[in-house]
Amino acid sequence: GSIIEYGTKQQIFKHPSHPYTIGLFGAIPDMNEDEEWLHPIDGLPPDPTNLPQGCSFAPRCKYATDECRKETIGMYKTQDGHDCRCCRIEAVIKGED
Repeated sequence: GSIIEYGTKQQIFKHPSHPYTIGLFGAIPDMNEDEEWLHPIDGLPPDPTNLPQGCSFAPRCKYATDECRKETIGMYKTQDGHDCRCCRIEAVIKGED
């Protein structure tokens, strides 16, 4: 594995920027709501002994492009000290497809 998002606790929890981080936080039940179902991340995690080329989350990511599936994605700065390994970070933050 590799680090997909780096920042302070406050930056990560208040402004998650990688689709996987957002998916993980979305799967946590809200203790103030009476929900019957959790909101899991669609798809299955990749086999750790046979990771896909490019971003390991691309097969499960609605923002993934051919670039994500083929190339190693570098870290992008979202704000001072908060970096994210996603080339579609602007679309992710805006919630665009």
